[in-house]
Amino acid sequence: MEIIERIPQLTNSHAMKKTSNVWPLFWRGISFAALIHLIAFDLLILNAPEMLQVQFTPDDGYYYLTLARNFVRFGQWTFDGGVSVTSGFHLIQAYVLAGFYKLLQPTLDGFVRLGLGFDALITIIAVCIAWWICLRKNDAFHLIAFTILVTAKPFLFNSVSVTEWPLVILIAGLYCLSFYQQEKSHGAPLALFVLGLLGSLARSDFGLLPFGIFISALFMERGNTNKPLARESLVGVLGAVLGLGLVFVHNFVTTRTFIQSSALMKSYWATFVHQKFYNAMALVLKVIGLDLGFADFDRSIFLLGVLLISGPLILVVLAKLSGQKDVTFAKVGASANQPLRERVLVLAAGFCLIGYSIFYAYNGAIQHWYTANLTWPIFILLVAGAHYLDQRLLKEGQFTLIWLSVFALTALVVQISSLYPLRSQTSPWPHQQVMLEAGRYLAQNPLDAYVGSWNSGVVGYYRDAADIINIDGLVNNDIYPYAVGNSLPDYLREKNIGYILDFENMLHPPFPERGGYDDANFLSQLEPVKEFDQGQFEEFKFLRLYRIKQ
Repeated sequence: MEIIERIPQLTNSHAMKKTSNVWPLFWRGISFAALIHLIAFDLLILNAPEMLQVQFTPDDGYYYLTLARNFVRFGQWTFDGGVSVTSGFHLIQAYVLAGFYKLLQPTLDGFVRLGLGFDALITIIAVCIAWWICLRKNDAFHLIAFTILVTAKPFLFNSVSVTEWPLVILIAGLYCLSFYQQEKSHGAPLALFVLGLLGSLARSDFGLLPFGIFISALFMERGNTNKPLARESLVGVLGAVLGLGLVFVHNFVTTRTFIQSSALMKSYWATFVHQKFYNAMALVLKVIGLDLGFADFDRSIFLLGVLLISGPLILVVLAKLSGQKDVTFAKVGASANQPLRERVLVLAAGFCLIGYSIFYAYNGAIQHWYTANLTWPIFILLVAGAHYLDQRLLKEGQFTLIWLSVFALTALVVQISSLYPLRSQTSPWPHQQVMLEAGRYLAQNPLDAYVGSWNSGVVGYYRDAADIINIDGLVNNDIYPYAVGNSLPDYLREKNIGYILDFENMLHPPFPERGGYDDANFLSQLEPVKEFDQGQFEEFKFLRLYRIKQ
């Protein structure tokens, strides 16, 4: 609680004071509703039947569960019981789940609920801290931004994803919070070091946040020879670098390679992806709930994303055109008396948003949980941008407050009305229910050879045996050279993989080209022996078990 007491008031409660006579409890009310909505959603998923849980938890979450279980069983990080090893995971999440499995020896259903419960708990802790801080600031824009982000469906879905997302949200939030302290504290550099270290262990690309704060502090203190904030933030960078070094060491000990297998594969897939920057912009918009998902709106989504990222620069231009000659990029979102630490954090948020967008543009499989690194920067920029509009460009009128309040309230109402009752039509991954059925089928009907699968997380977990082999390379370090060399069929023969289990779309472009099986002769050897769905899903349809004839 001491750290919370030290948080400075961004705008001296200006936004709340200015409207103290107009619905004084409105912003607290909608933010509290967003918090309760998150908790209720997590509890519903936690207590839902397996067939519904599997539709709200991504395939990657089941990778974590299977890897953790196999680490306890076989003593190595393997998805398939030792046929291959992998470094395609983030450390803290994997080791925590392995610890749960070692101590409790849960059932299949019980282990899923443990993973869901852990992620939900971490998310709720992070959100409660954030909400308390917003209340302490007594600032409407903080509460509105909180509502917008916590209400967004990607935020809800990621809170029960069984991925590293909640841990990154918590650690990144605490890192920013530690840097917010205005008074000098001997413990602040140590906190930044530890949090930077933990951040890299939670997600290996976490380091851009500490580095962004360090660079921003250097810029802001360019006229100060002592540079106290830069020196303090450098300690956090060192922690993040040490954490990344430990990740590399762990990878090498585990697989004799320094780079995570999933990173190598996704960077290779990126060479087949068009509109790379557009995909990164779409990820940014998901953080605030703008995930339209319709082709007719593609251009609109792209333009909105560009505006969001370039917003600070546009605001500066508008301010200069309005005659405010003293406005610079470093002052965006800052009032005249805004503490230096907060101006550093605003600039760092912009740096992180642009940096991660560029970084993810070269990732061939951008996922919902990548928003972990974007959430706090976007929150900071939303608050700063709203205050800038309110205080500088709009001359302290009420337009910004009304506009954002309507947006937040609408988002809350729309999300609640569109999400409940929880069913296949409202889930992000409805097709995974047939993957669960396939896993259970194989558990009851074992085959005479290994089964290869590109989307193997759910199937491998519920098969609950070491005969499902991942062949897209995300949790199989052996696949990369075969994918690059277009020789995956050779790998299948070498490992006695006699069956393929996956969706029909995996046999059509661009998947064969990027997966290393662009071979018409090989594809012609796949003989369907079992079909698990009737093509009722839009993106993934016709999950089939194929026998490889030759």
